[in-house]
Amino acid sequence: MISKYPQDHEGEYANILPTDGQRPHNKACCNENNSSIIDQKKENSSNARLMHLKIKSIQSKFEDLTILNRSLKAEILVISETKIDRSYPDSQFKLQGYNMFRKDIAKGTGGLLVYISTTIPSRKLTLPTAYKTLQAIAVDVKIGRQDILVLSIYRPPNSSKKENKICGNYLQRVESELNSICQWACFKKKPVIVVGDLNLDRLRLDRSEGKILRDLEEVNDLHCLINEPTRVTANSQTLIDVMFTNNPNLFRNCGVYNPEISDHTMIYGEMTEKVKKPTTKTLVHRQTKTTDFDNFNKDLLDAPWHVGEIFDDLDDAYDYRAFSHDVTNFAGNLSLHVGVPYFSRWRQIPLAIMRTTSVPT
Repeated sequence: MISKYPQDHEGEYANILPTDGQRPHNKACCNENNSSIIDQKKENSSNARLMHLKIKSIQSKFEDLTILNRSLKAEILVISETKIDRSYPDSQFKLQGYNMFRKDIAKGTGGLLVYISTTIPSRKLTLPTAYKTLQAIAVDVKIGRQDILVLSIYRPPNSSKKENKICGNYLQRVESELNSICQWACFKKKPVIVVGDLNLDRLRLDRSEGKILRDLEEVNDLHCLINEPTRVTANSQTLIDVMFTNNPNLFRNCGVYNPEISDHTMIYGEMTEKVKKPTTKTLVHRQTKTTDFDNFNKDLLDAPWHVGEIFDDLDDAYDYRAFSHDVTNFAGNLSLHVGVPYFSRWRQIPLAIMRTTSVPT
């Protein structure tokens, strides 16, 4: 199904009011001047920021990326076309203060990295199926009051003749898989953000690739938040790095920014939800890894338990010094400082640390 939408002289969707059931080009987010992007973060330091950059090999540009993010301070940073494989350890591309999720294809081709600030509870989701034309990572995050699904997608450029023979009509397969993964995300009944490089030009409605994106938006009730070219050459301007959402009210403003480390511009969205720095809580538990249970049991047998009966309060009896002293001698206290979000369903303390060790008899 292809709907007809008015275009301006450059083929972009016109900014008009909806008529006869037509959907307007999204105006919820205005593009800001590139030079103000750092100032925006200073003025709204607690508002979450999401960014995407097609880096075209992170191996040679990781240092530049690190310096860039120190200035831009994204809470969610999506990097596509990383061109690495599992021979590269996570530690090589770790950003301090971020959890990292990655999907590698092969050295020199494709790949995704998703960085989520440790101030935001996050967990990676299992995709419903394997995709032949797309690479994707889905992460649940909690920002402010919102549970949000961030779906990062990279689609490699047009297929070869060999791929066409395997997949049949390649663009039809792309359209089918894009709809499939976006419908799966939207069925989660929560705000969804789809971000990445799809290598489909949204500025060209007159071509199949533009129609695929527009139909994708209409079928899944998605709104495109970027309306400027993201790759500019001497001969062309294309919008192939996209940010879609089914809830445009999540964003204060969106735009493009040229970090000059790729031939693609970075796209960003400044969110309305604020990131709260988690408070910490100290957990104290017994460390029994090196406990000598034979001597411990002997001390328990020799302890003057009858003295505890003089206490009316159960807590006082528990804190009876003879018992407390013996336990501490054999199993010292271990303190753990943990951020509050880790107590939620998003991430739990490892059971190996928190389990209660029974004393053999």
